[in-house]
Amino acid sequence: MASDGRENDTMTVSVPPEVGDWLDEQATRHGSSREAICRQLLKGVRDVSTDGDLADAEELASLRAHVEAQREEFIDHVEDVRDRVVQVKREVDGRALLEHDHERYADAETVEALESTIDAVVADVEAIDASLQTLADRVDEGFDNYETILDELAADLELVSDRSTVLANAVLDLRDTRTAMQARANRRAAADELKLAANRLDVRSASCADCGSGVDISLLTTPTCPHCGASIADVERRSSILGSHTLVTGEPPALPGDSDPGGPQRERLEEAAEVDTGSSNEESHD
Repeated sequence: MASDGRENDTMTVSVPPEVGDWLDEQATRHGSSREAICRQLLKGVRDVSTDGDLADAEELASLRAHVEAQREEFIDHVEDVRDRVVQVKREVDGRALLEHDHERYADAETVEALESTIDAVVADVEAIDASLQTLADRVDEGFDNYETILDELAADLELVSDRSTVLANAVLDLRDTRTAMQARANRRAAADELKLAANRLDVRSASCADCGSGVDISLLTTPTCPHCGASIADVERRSSILGSHTLVTGEPPALPGDSDPGGPQRERLEEAAEVDTGSSNEESHD
Protein backbone atom coordinates (compact mmCIF):
# COMPACT_ATOMS: atom_id res chain seq x y z
CA MET A 1 0.00 0.00 0.00
CA ALA A 2 1.41 3.36 -0.96
CA SER A 3 2.23 5.63 1.97
CA ASP A 4 1.21 9.31 2.15
CA GLY A 5 3.94 10.12 4.65
CA ARG A 6 1.69 9.96 7.67
CA GLU A 7 2.57 8.12 10.85
CA ASN A 8 0.39 5.15 11.82
CA ASP A 9 -3.09 6.45 12.58
CA THR A 10 -4.34 5.93 16.10
CA MET A 11 -8.02 5.50 16.88
CA THR A 12 -10.13 4.37 19.80
CA VAL A 13 -13.30 2.31 19.46
CA SER A 14 -15.81 0.95 21.94
CA VAL A 15 -17.01 -2.62 21.57
CA PRO A 16 -19.79 -4.57 23.30
CA PRO A 17 -18.75 -6.62 26.34
CA GLU A 18 -19.12 -9.93 24.52
CA VAL A 19 -16.86 -8.70 21.71
CA GLY A 20 -14.35 -7.49 24.25
CA ASP A 21 -14.36 -10.89 25.93
CA TRP A 22 -13.82 -12.55 22.58
CA LEU A 23 -10.88 -10.24 21.81
CA ASP A 24 -9.32 -11.09 25.19
CA GLU A 25 -9.81 -14.77 24.49
CA GLN A 26 -8.16 -14.51 21.06
CA ALA A 27 -5.30 -12.44 22.45
CA THR A 28 -4.62 -15.03 25.16
CA ARG A 29 -4.89 -17.86 22.65
CA HIS A 30 -2.37 -16.30 20.24
CA GLY A 31 -0.10 -14.77 22.88
CA SER A 32 -0.82 -11.25 21.70
CA SER A 33 -2.70 -8.15 22.80
CA ARG A 34 -6.19 -6.88 22.08
CA GLU A 35 -4.76 -4.03 20.03
CA ALA A 36 -2.74 -6.44 17.87
CA ILE A 37 -5.78 -8.65 17.30
CA CYS A 38 -7.85 -5.61 16.27
CA ARG A 39 -5.15 -4.48 13.86
CA GLN A 40 -5.00 -7.96 12.31
CA LEU A 41 -8.77 -8.04 11.92
CA LEU A 42 -8.90 -4.61 10.27
CA LYS A 43 -6.01 -5.47 7.97
CA GLY A 44 -7.72 -8.74 7.05
CA VAL A 45 -10.97 -6.91 6.23
CA ARG A 46 -9.07 -4.49 4.01
CA ASP A 47 -7.20 -7.33 2.25
CA VAL A 48 -10.43 -9.19 1.60
CA SER A 49 -12.19 -6.09 0.26
CA THR A 50 -9.32 -5.15 -2.07
CA ASP A 51 -7.91 -8.54 -3.15
CA GLY A 52 -9.79 -9.79 -6.23
CA ASP A 53 -8.07 -13.20 -6.05
CA LEU A 54 -9.80 -14.28 -2.84
CA ALA A 55 -12.78 -16.58 -3.14
CA ASP A 56 -16.13 -14.78 -3.18
CA ALA A 57 -19.35 -15.96 -1.53
CA GLU A 58 -20.53 -17.70 -4.71
CA GLU A 59 -17.28 -19.70 -5.00
CA LEU A 60 -17.43 -20.67 -1.32
CA ALA A 61 -21.06 -21.77 -1.70
CA SER A 62 -20.10 -23.85 -4.73
CA LEU A 63 -17.19 -25.41 -2.81
CA ARG A 64 -19.39 -26.23 0.16
CA ALA A 65 -22.00 -27.79 -2.14
CA HIS A 66 -19.30 -29.88 -3.81
CA VAL A 67 -17.89 -31.05 -0.47
CA GLU A 68 -21.38 -31.87 0.81
CA ALA A 69 -22.16 -33.86 -2.35
CA GLN A 70 -18.89 -35.79 -1.98
CA ARG A 71 -19.68 -36.42 1.66
CA GLU A 72 -23.18 -37.74 0.94
CA GLU A 73 -21.91 -39.96 -1.87
CA PHE A 74 -19.17 -41.42 0.33
CA ILE A 75 -21.56 -41.93 3.25
CA ASP A 76 -23.80 -43.97 0.92
CA HIS A 77 -20.77 -45.99 -0.17
CA VAL A 78 -19.64 -46.54 3.43
CA GLU A 79 -23.14 -47.61 4.49
CA ASP A 80 -23.27 -50.07 1.59
CA VAL A 81 -19.87 -51.51 2.55
CA ARG A 82 -20.83 -51.56 6.21
CA ASP A 83 -24.08 -53.46 5.53
CA ARG A 84 -22.20 -56.00 3.42
CA VAL A 85 -19.53 -56.49 6.09
CA VAL A 86 -22.21 -57.09 8.74
CA GLN A 87 -23.96 -59.53 6.39
CA VAL A 88 -20.71 -61.43 5.74
CA LYS A 89 -20.00 -61.55 9.49
CA ARG A 90 -23.46 -62.94 10.23
CA GLU A 91 -23.13 -65.58 7.52
CA VAL A 92 -19.70 -66.62 8.78
CA ASP A 93 -20.95 -66.71 12.39
CA GLY A 94 -23.84 -68.89 11.29
CA ARG A 95 -21.55 -71.45 9.67
CA ALA A 96 -18.60 -71.40 12.05
CA LEU A 97 -19.95 -73.58 14.90
CA LEU A 98 -16.78 -73.66 16.95
CA GLU A 99 -17.88 -76.50 19.22
CA HIS A 100 -18.95 -78.76 16.33
CA ASP A 101 -16.50 -81.48 15.34
CA HIS A 102 -17.92 -82.11 11.84
CA GLU A 103 -15.20 -81.74 9.20
CA ARG A 104 -17.31 -79.60 6.88
CA TYR A 105 -16.97 -76.56 9.18
CA ALA A 106 -13.95 -74.30 9.26
CA ASP A 107 -11.49 -74.67 12.16
CA ALA A 108 -11.69 -72.27 15.08
CA GLU A 109 -8.50 -70.39 14.20
CA THR A 110 -9.75 -69.60 10.68
CA VAL A 111 -13.08 -68.32 12.00
CA GLU A 112 -11.43 -66.23 14.73
CA ALA A 113 -9.04 -64.68 12.20
CA LEU A 114 -11.96 -63.89 9.91
CA GLU A 115 -13.93 -62.33 12.76
CA SER A 116 -10.93 -60.21 13.77
CA THR A 117 -10.59 -58.94 10.20
CA ILE A 118 -14.29 -58.09 10.05
CA ASP A 119 -14.12 -56.27 13.40
CA ALA A 120 -11.17 -54.25 12.12
CA VAL A 121 -13.06 -53.30 8.97
CA VAL A 122 -16.10 -52.24 11.02
CA ALA A 123 -13.82 -50.12 13.23
CA ASP A 124 -12.40 -48.44 10.11
CA VAL A 125 -15.93 -47.69 8.90
CA GLU A 126 -16.79 -46.09 12.25
CA ALA A 127 -13.57 -44.05 12.14
CA ILE A 128 -14.44 -42.80 8.67
CA ASP A 129 -17.94 -41.87 9.87
CA ALA A 130 -16.37 -39.83 12.66
CA SER A 131 -13.95 -38.15 10.24
CA LEU A 132 -16.79 -37.24 7.90
CA GLN A 133 -18.81 -35.77 10.76
CA THR A 134 -15.81 -33.71 11.87
CA LEU A 135 -15.31 -32.51 8.32
CA ALA A 136 -18.98 -31.52 8.05
CA ASP A 137 -18.81 -29.61 11.34
CA ARG A 138 -15.77 -27.68 10.17
CA VAL A 139 -17.46 -26.75 6.89
CA ASP A 140 -20.55 -25.55 8.77
CA GLU A 141 -18.47 -23.33 11.06
CA GLY A 142 -17.17 -21.35 8.07
CA PHE A 143 -13.80 -20.62 6.56
CA ASP A 144 -11.57 -18.56 8.84
CA ASN A 145 -8.49 -19.15 6.73
CA TYR A 146 -9.23 -19.99 3.10
CA GLU A 147 -5.92 -21.45 1.99
CA THR A 148 -5.40 -23.54 5.13
CA ILE A 149 -8.94 -24.90 5.07
CA LEU A 150 -8.73 -25.78 1.38
CA ASP A 151 -5.43 -27.62 1.92
CA GLU A 152 -6.86 -29.53 4.87
CA LEU A 153 -10.01 -30.40 2.91
CA ALA A 154 -7.89 -31.78 0.08
CA ALA A 155 -5.88 -33.86 2.55
CA ASP A 156 -9.05 -35.15 4.23
CA LEU A 157 -10.61 -36.10 0.89
CA GLU A 158 -7.43 -37.94 -0.10
CA LEU A 159 -7.44 -39.80 3.23
CA VAL A 160 -11.09 -40.76 2.78
CA SER A 161 -10.35 -41.98 -0.75
CA ASP A 162 -7.43 -44.11 0.51
CA ARG A 163 -9.55 -45.61 3.27
CA SER A 164 -12.37 -46.38 0.86
CA THR A 165 -9.88 -48.31 -1.28
CA VAL A 166 -8.71 -50.30 1.75
CA LEU A 167 -12.31 -51.03 2.73
CA ALA A 168 -13.29 -52.13 -0.78
CA ASN A 169 -10.28 -54.45 -1.03
CA ALA A 170 -10.90 -55.84 2.47
CA VAL A 171 -14.53 -56.64 1.69
CA LEU A 172 -13.55 -58.27 -1.61
CA ASP A 173 -10.98 -60.41 0.23
CA LEU A 174 -13.59 -61.40 2.81
CA ARG A 175 -16.05 -62.36 0.08
CA ASP A 176 -13.39 -64.45 -1.70
CA THR A 177 -12.44 -66.16 1.57
CA ARG A 178 -16.07 -66.89 2.34
CA THR A 179 -16.59 -68.28 -1.18
CA ALA A 180 -13.55 -70.57 -0.84
CA MET A 181 -14.71 -71.81 2.57
CA GLN A 182 -18.21 -72.44 1.21
CA ALA A 183 -16.79 -74.35 -1.77
CA ARG A 184 -14.71 -76.61 0.52
CA ALA A 185 -17.72 -77.20 2.76
CA ASN A 186 -19.88 -78.04 -0.26
CA ARG A 187 -17.34 -80.56 -1.58
CA ARG A 188 -17.21 -82.26 1.79
CA ALA A 189 -20.99 -82.23 2.01
CA ALA A 190 -21.24 -83.80 -1.45
CA ALA A 191 -18.76 -86.51 -0.40
CA ASP A 192 -20.84 -87.16 2.72
CA GLU A 193 -24.00 -87.47 0.62
CA LEU A 194 -22.18 -89.94 -1.64
CA LYS A 195 -21.08 -92.01 1.36
CA LEU A 196 -24.62 -91.95 2.74
CA ALA A 197 -26.03 -93.16 -0.59
CA ALA A 198 -23.44 -95.96 -0.73
CA ASN A 199 -24.23 -96.96 2.85
CA ARG A 200 -27.92 -97.23 2.02
CA LEU A 201 -27.05 -99.53 -0.89
CA ASP A 202 -24.63 -101.50 1.32
CA VAL A 203 -21.78 -100.59 -1.06
CA ARG A 204 -18.29 -100.02 0.30
CA SER A 205 -16.27 -99.90 -2.92
CA ALA A 206 -17.14 -99.33 -6.56
CA SER A 207 -15.50 -98.83 -9.95
CA CYS A 208 -15.17 -95.42 -11.55
CA ALA A 209 -17.37 -95.20 -14.66
CA ASP A 210 -14.66 -93.23 -16.48
CA CYS A 211 -11.41 -95.05 -15.71
CA GLY A 212 -12.69 -98.34 -14.25
CA SER A 213 -10.44 -98.11 -11.18
CA GLY A 214 -11.71 -99.38 -7.84
CA VAL A 215 -12.49 -96.73 -5.23
CA ASP A 216 -13.01 -97.15 -1.47
CA ILE A 217 -15.98 -94.83 -0.98
CA SER A 218 -15.41 -94.42 2.77
CA LEU A 219 -12.05 -92.74 2.09
CA LEU A 220 -13.44 -90.04 -0.20
CA THR A 221 -13.20 -86.46 1.07
CA THR A 222 -14.44 -84.89 -2.18
CA PRO A 223 -16.85 -86.24 -4.82
CA THR A 224 -14.06 -87.01 -7.32
CA CYS A 225 -12.29 -90.17 -8.47
CA PRO A 226 -8.85 -90.32 -6.79
CA HIS A 227 -7.42 -91.99 -9.90
CA CYS A 228 -8.66 -89.89 -12.84
CA GLY A 229 -10.18 -86.87 -11.08
CA ALA A 230 -13.63 -87.30 -12.67
CA SER A 231 -16.55 -85.79 -10.73
CA ILE A 232 -18.79 -88.41 -9.12
CA ALA A 233 -22.53 -87.76 -9.13
CA ASP A 234 -24.00 -90.99 -7.71
CA VAL A 235 -23.50 -94.66 -6.79
CA GLU A 236 -25.18 -97.52 -8.65
CA ARG A 237 -25.45 -101.01 -7.26
CA ARG A 238 -24.28 -103.78 -9.57
CA SER A 239 -26.98 -105.37 -11.73
CA SER A 240 -25.52 -108.89 -11.61
CA ILE A 241 -23.41 -111.02 -9.31
CA LEU A 242 -20.49 -110.95 -11.74
CA GLY A 243 -20.62 -107.19 -12.18
CA SER A 244 -19.28 -104.48 -9.91
CA HIS A 245 -20.81 -101.48 -8.25
CA THR A 246 -20.36 -98.29 -10.25
CA LEU A 247 -19.54 -94.69 -9.41
CA VAL A 248 -21.59 -92.63 -11.85
CA THR A 249 -19.54 -89.68 -13.12
CA GLY A 250 -20.88 -86.24 -13.91
CA GLU A 251 -21.59 -83.01 -12.09
CA PRO A 252 -23.17 -83.62 -8.66
CA PRO A 253 -26.37 -81.76 -7.73
CA ALA A 254 -25.83 -78.11 -6.85
CA LEU A 255 -25.69 -77.29 -3.15
CA PRO A 256 -26.70 -74.03 -1.43
CA GLY A 257 -23.92 -71.47 -1.73
CA ASP A 258 -22.50 -72.86 -5.01
CA SER A 259 -23.61 -69.81 -6.98
CA ASP A 260 -21.21 -66.96 -7.60
CA PRO A 261 -21.70 -64.32 -4.84
CA GLY A 262 -21.10 -61.52 -7.33
CA GLY A 263 -23.62 -59.01 -8.56
CA PRO A 264 -24.00 -55.22 -8.52
CA GLN A 265 -22.46 -54.87 -5.04
CA ARG A 266 -19.28 -56.70 -6.02
CA GLU A 267 -19.06 -54.73 -9.27
CA ARG A 268 -19.32 -51.45 -7.34
CA LEU A 269 -16.64 -52.55 -4.88
CA GLU A 270 -14.28 -53.66 -7.67
CA GLU A 271 -14.91 -50.42 -9.56
CA ALA A 272 -14.18 -48.35 -6.44
CA ALA A 273 -10.95 -50.26 -5.77
CA GLU A 274 -9.82 -49.96 -9.41
CA VAL A 275 -10.68 -46.26 -9.69
CA ASP A 276 -8.91 -45.33 -6.44
CA THR A 277 -5.90 -47.48 -7.33
CA GLY A 278 -5.72 -45.91 -10.79
CA SER A 279 -5.86 -42.42 -9.29
CA SER A 280 -3.05 -43.27 -6.87
CA ASN A 281 -0.89 -44.61 -9.73
CA GLU A 282 -1.46 -41.45 -11.80
CA GLU A 283 -0.49 -39.25 -8.84
CA SER A 284 2.69 -41.29 -8.26
CA HIS A 285 3.66 -40.90 -11.95
CA ASP A 286 3.06 -37.18 -11.76
